[in-house]
Amino acid sequence: MTKQVAPQQDHFDSDALLTIRESVRAFQKLDLTYIAAVGAIVTAFKLSSSDIIEMTAQLWIAVLAVLVLLAYDTILEKVIFLDWIASQQQSGKRLSSKTIIGAISVQPVIHLVFISTLVAGGLGYALGSNSRMQIYKGEAAIQVAVEHFLIKEKHLPKSIEELESKSPYITKYFDLIGRSEILIESSTDAVEKYRITFPGSDGKIGTPDDEIVTDAINLTKMYEEMRSSKKGD
Repeated sequence: MTKQVAPQQDHFDSDALLTIRESVRAFQKLDLTYIAAVGAIVTAFKLSSSDIIEMTAQLWIAVLAVLVLLAYDTILEKVIFLDWIASQQQSGKRLSSKTIIGAISVQPVIHLVFISTLVAGGLGYALGSNSRMQIYKGEAAIQVAVEHFLIKEKHLPKSIEELESKSPYITKYFDLIGRSEILIESSTDAVEKYRITFPGSDGKIGTPDDEIVTDAINLTKMYEEMRSSKKGD
């Protein structure tokens, strides 16, 4: 005996459209939650108008994504509402059920992609920030080791290895920053006792972004101030 399959309806009825509309409106509320979260961050960090403009310029892709999501969800809710009106008026100008299913199926996917990208970007920024803080800590530790060596030995270390022999704890920082790209030398300035050159973001010595430190610069104090600032944030 052949099983009879009920023909698929071309359009949703009015009750189904109302249910679908409520589901779609939930995503609109989620969009407003994104915007409210940004407002909460601005309030919590007491950002000035210039800070907000700078943050928007840096995160313009995220801002654009929120606007796109809000536009999509608003238009979809409006389209479904208009289809509900058409169903009440028994109008022939209706959206097919297949079209509506496709549109609402995409909705949670684009929200998931947005949230996943935001979280991944946040984690990447946090890891990069932590890595940079470790480099700052390492530079401060190397400067302290150089100063201790100078006090005890009355001269600057002739090599990285000689400095390590007196301060083994800095080995991990040399490995982190790149031992072959750190230069310790006497300063040409009579007032300064030494010059330490650290590589900049390109990881190479002899480029414009090199970081030059002398005894007049207290890296330990600067690092502690940066760490205190981050804790305060």
